[in-house]
Amino acid sequence: ERGWDRRVRTAALAMLAGEAVIYAVALPSLARFVPAERLLDAGLWPFVAGDLYKLALAALALPVAWRMART
Repeated sequence: ERGWDRRVRTAALAMLAGEAVIYAVALPSLARFVPAERLLDAGLWPFVAGDLYKLALAALALPVAWRMART
């Protein structure tokens, strides 16, 4: 009702929290197959830049989508 889901910052924070949950589940699962000293190099760092890029695009597109849905 307050429109919090229509703000870029709120959307970005929610998506970032979702990414954190995904990594929190995925990295321990990957640790079964990858040595500990290579875990972040194999399962986190290659994906951070792309995830942040997609997060920014989605957060910026959300207010536009709400405006389009209103009409």
